[in-house]
Order: sequence, then C-alpha cells, then structure tokens
Amino acid sequence: MRKILLRFLTTIVLSTLLLPVPAVLAASSILIWPINPTLSSQERARPLWLENQANVPATLQIRILRWQQVQQRNDYQPQDDILPSPPVVTIAPGKRQLVRLTLTGAAPTSGEQAYRILVDEIPDARQQAREASDSRVQFRMRYSVPLFVTSSEVPEQSAHIAEALRWSVITENGQRYLRVHNPGSAHARLARVQMDGTTVAEGLLGYVLAGTTKQWPLPNNMNAGRSLTATVNGADPVKLHYAGS
Repeated sequence: MRKILLRFLTTIVLSTLLLPVPAVLAASSILIWPINPTLSSQERARPLWLENQANVPATLQIRILRWQQVQQRNDYQPQDDILPSPPVVTIAPGKRQLVRLTLTGAAPTSGEQAYRILVDEIPDARQQAREASDSRVQFRMRYSVPLFVTSSEVPEQSAHIAEALRWSVITENGQRYLRVHNPGSAHARLARVQMDGTTVAEGLLGYVLAGTTKQWPLPNNMNAGRSLTATVNGADPVKLHYAGS
C-alpha cells in the first residue's frame, strides 16, 4: 500500500494556505494513507489510516470540507455528506489509527464531488499552558488530503481529462498567470509542469476540479510560451492544448 509522509505547517486559521516545510521544523510526523482516497457510487465508506511516527503521543482532529473552485480560487465549506469516525483520535508513538470516512448522503449521479480532509494537531495541556504565556504567533501541524466521490461515469472519462484541458497565459494587475480550464467531469491533478522546456513546477502544481478553471502565478522572468507539458493524474507527461492568451 502506497504511503507518503505529509508535513505541513500552518496557522489555525482555516483559510491559510498549506505550505510544505522542511522536516526539521516539524513538531510531529504523521503518516497518512491512502493519499488520494475516493468513494465510488457503489461504496458507502472508505478507510483512512493515520500513523504517529513521533516519539510523543499525537492528538488529532479530523474534518472534511466541501471543496470548490470559484473564480480560479479554492473555496472550502462545512458539509455533512461525509463524516469521519472517530473525529478526534490520540495515537501513541509508533502506533496507527483507522478513521472511517462514511458517505451519509447520496453519491453524485454524474461527475464527481470534491472534498478536503483536514487533520489538525490538538495541543495537550502542557502545550496550551506554555502557549498561553508566550506572546509569539503559535503554529499547528495541519495535514490535507483530497477526497473525491465519483459517479459511475467518471472512471470511463478520466482517461480523456488530459486531452480536454485547455491552457493560456493571462495578465491581471501586472501579474501573469498560467490558467488551465478543465471542462471534463473529473478532476485534473497537475504535476511536473514545463512551459517551452522551462520548469513551472517540479512536483505538484495543483488541482483543476471538474468543470472549473484554476490559475497560478508565473515568475516575472518567465516568457509566456506556446507549449505546455504536464503529468495529469499520475500518467505520463503529455502536451496540453493551448487556448490562446
């Protein structure tokens, strides 16, 4: 079973962006798998495993938010379509915990619905007391995992997602952006992105959800090219179709 160690540092504020940080800054290390869980129209639950690789106990809160992309930006909202059980866990050093993701409502009849699983560190009593006497900004560990609930049509169409993507370079307020439109019924996960042979993202660039458009800022010194290649949903790199500027 594929596993990956996800380390993120973020403030408690929900809307704060999730940014990767070096391992030396991590206060705890949580192994999460699978890293791309899905629920199909035939399933009602999916297991999510959490493993504590630190040498101290870890108390974690698990939440699931509805994930949309509005005006090229990510938007997260509370929801009760999918519930984690248990929602709060304490994991001893070196131990693992099963969290069941249960679909309480109806699965989509077409396309897919996107969610984000947030796993937040909860400080113990000693940490809370120490932070109460400390005037500095406090940080928590936050782990974020995408979750998709799919209809029966998505597996048949997912292979054509890369072919349907359209990209362009646009300028807003003096800043140039790479904009990608996904007219398909399933998400596109973009990684290893290159424009005219120049690297835009060595690893993960981000997601373009089904039927939406997403954009990312380009370096000021990067020329707007006419050729873009990317790995889409883990497949081999392909050339994406240019939609113009």
